Amino acid sequence: MRFLVVCSAALAFAATVSRGAETESVAVPFDAAHWEIEGSDSAPAAYLGQAALRLHTGAATLRGVDFATGMIEYDVAFQAEPAFLGVYFRGDDVDNAENFYLRVHKNGGWDANQYMPVNKGHATWQIYSGSEFSSKENYAIGGWNHVRLEVYDDSADVFINGRRSLRIPQLKSTSKHGSISIDATAARENTSGQVFYANFRYHAAANARPADMPAVRVFSAPGLIRHWQVSDELAEGEAVRRASLGDWSSLRWSSLAVESNGVADLGRAAPALLSWLAAHGHAVHRISSGRADLEDIFLSLTGRQLRD
Repeated sequence: MRFLVVCSAALAFAATVSRGAETESVAVPFDAAHWEIEGSDSAPAAYLGQAALRLHTGAATLRGVDFATGMIEYDVAFQAEPAFLGVYFRGDDVDNAENFYLRVHKNGGWDANQYMPVNKGHATWQIYSGSEFSSKENYAIGGWNHVRLEVYDDSADVFINGRRSLRIPQLKSTSKHGSISIDATAARENTSGQVFYANFRYHAAANARPADMPAVRVFSAPGLIRHWQVSDELAEGEAVRRASLGDWSSLRWSSLAVESNGVADLGRAAPALLSWLAAHGHAVHRISSGRADLEDIFLSLTGRQLRD
């Protein structure tokens, strides 16, 4: 089935580590020689007796690192104010990466954290939910929490405060190696809460997928569309003209397979459309809800429910 990408204005482009591995890991101090630090309220600081990096909304990227598999670990402390904070790894030059982060305000909930791929700069948390992507966790508010990731070729384990918290049976980014970054993003209502990172270490090395790593769960349902063809973006007037003539000739189409959960991630094929919808989707009369997802767009273009 083909899916036509339409917009009505210019796009705004917007497993335990062995003792030997521990001794080989690299401890990285938080200073300008080792990190590229971003954010107006981001700086090295001392917190709870540790040399740390303070972030409110900001990020820090390790200089000169190309990481594929191995171990990443750090301590992180925060207050109760809503915030999202975590680590990106395998970041490439076109903004693809893997991302694991904590949701402070979901402490104790089933979605207290989140794994997601970042596809061409777009977060994908709305697409990925459930036990392969999030876990129930209780964090120490106001104290240190220890996070360790064991990264394998195609999967990962996450340990929080000494306990395995999340198993990720399939890493979904197209990027297989690249940079490591940490970040914090304060929620809109959080005007003062600070996040502190300390004791950052990593070990880049071969790391075999554990034999007991669960298989990927693949959603299957009768009639599920598993492959789409996605066009280049068209101005709304041009799309209406072509639709009236039934003329889709000369358009370029790219193939888009659905994810293991059955959802098509449009950001993989048409990231510019998602940028535009993020900025203007609430004002597009053809989109039936404030959350412009694939079903809404399909309904607006065809007049049919995606599951019809």
